[in-house]
Amino acid sequence: MKRTAFLLLLALFLVCGCDSTSRKEIRSEADLPGSKIGVMSGTIYDIELTKRNDINLVRFPSLPECIVALKQGRIDAFPFNEITVNNELRREHGMKMAFRTDNGHPVGQAFRKDDQELASAMTTLLRELRATGELDRMTDKWINADDYSAVPMCTDGTPAPEGKPIRLGISVNMAPFAFTSGKSWRGIEVELLEMLGRRLGRPVEVKYLDFHSMVPALQAGSIDVMGGCIFITEERKKELLFSEPYLFCYEAYFVLGEELPDDKTFWSGTKDSFNNNLLVENRWLFLMKGLKVTLEITIFSLLFGTLLGVGLYMLRKSKRRWANAVATAYSGFMRGIPMVVLLMILFYVIFKGFNAVAVAVIAFSMSFAGFAASMLDTSINSVGSGQMKAGIALGFTKWQTFRYIIGPQALKRALPHFKSEAISLVKNTSIVGYIAIQDLTRACDMIRSRTFEAFFPLLLVTVIYFILTWLVGKFIEWLFKIGMKI
Repeated sequence: MKRTAFLLLLALFLVCGCDSTSRKEIRSEADLPGSKIGVMSGTIYDIELTKRNDINLVRFPSLPECIVALKQGRIDAFPFNEITVNNELRREHGMKMAFRTDNGHPVGQAFRKDDQELASAMTTLLRELRATGELDRMTDKWINADDYSAVPMCTDGTPAPEGKPIRLGISVNMAPFAFTSGKSWRGIEVELLEMLGRRLGRPVEVKYLDFHSMVPALQAGSIDVMGGCIFITEERKKELLFSEPYLFCYEAYFVLGEELPDDKTFWSGTKDSFNNNLLVENRWLFLMKGLKVTLEITIFSLLFGTLLGVGLYMLRKSKRRWANAVATAYSGFMRGIPMVVLLMILFYVIFKGFNAVAVAVIAFSMSFAGFAASMLDTSINSVGSGQMKAGIALGFTKWQTFRYIIGPQALKRALPHFKSEAISLVKNTSIVGYIAIQDLTRACDMIRSRTFEAFFPLLLVTVIYFILTWLVGKFIEWLFKIGMKI
């Protein structure tokens, strides 16, 4: 038996470890049939290539993951606009442009259909910049820059307005459109919006989210502008309101060029990863901000969820049938609906335009309350009704009997389940990026979008989550000990 298991594991290792397929060479459109093509899901490239049956389409949530997949040999090529995948990015990751297609698109910012005022203000600004030649100078300085972090922003050094922020949503944290540099965002789209913001007396706030979440976030009012090199197409015009285009660019296919030499030792590679992911541009600040948001959601969700759970338990014990039915149905519904679905329904449908963190707290509190009510019911019922009768027979009131006899036993039995659900809540907060919240997991994605490394940022966030869940578990144990003494 042991020998058979060993042989199966060995065979699995050999199958997974060997790459039986060679990389297909792509030089033109004619080489695409039969190729493995990676796309960023939801983009125009995804829509176009989905119609084809002669290629193997592999979808990824972001451009960095397409690049990583290309370097790992999981895809043969990926399409993207020729400006974002610039010469610097190609050299850094050993890529080259296989060919440029004839598909060219105007680029602009997208607004909600009912936000004609903001869209018109941007169009007016673009027309004025184009008339003076300033728009050409801006695009030239960003597209042809050697060092994007050194490109001067026209608003550098001046204080930002203090009005209602213009919230820009982007899904590609890359130069030259919108990218992080230190504590701030830079790029041509950020610069344009900051120029517009100063005219309107409004600061600019950038939110990094998945591309497939951009349109729902825009329509729900959590962002005001959709940017990041958005192609203006007739299909998109049906749902969105676009400014005038400020740029025109073509689609291109990118493949792996000459492989980069890997002469780093383990320790030097680890040192470089630490430096690139944490120290360069103060990227550790993203993790700290993300950790703060994760803690806020966790603490308030546990607090409000527990209080709501107590209320549900009291409804369950009510002598009124409708109250019992409502509490039972609520708990069953919360156990049956996926957390991410509940989160998106609340954010995009019920609480449109609300603060995203507040919506996340509501969603997790609602979910946790169902489990809390069930835990209370199970723990208290496990003590047995005989002890209540015995307490009353000894002269205690019902409250005194619960306080001194039943409650401590129920708390002790509920602790493992409550602790387990609280830890699950901490881990489940990692999905809040679906509603454009920059939590700990989203901070990791932002770092990976700049460094194109997967292992180090994910390992770092894994360690942080492990420590966080351990601390939450210990904190709950301490609270229960305090509760037992009161």
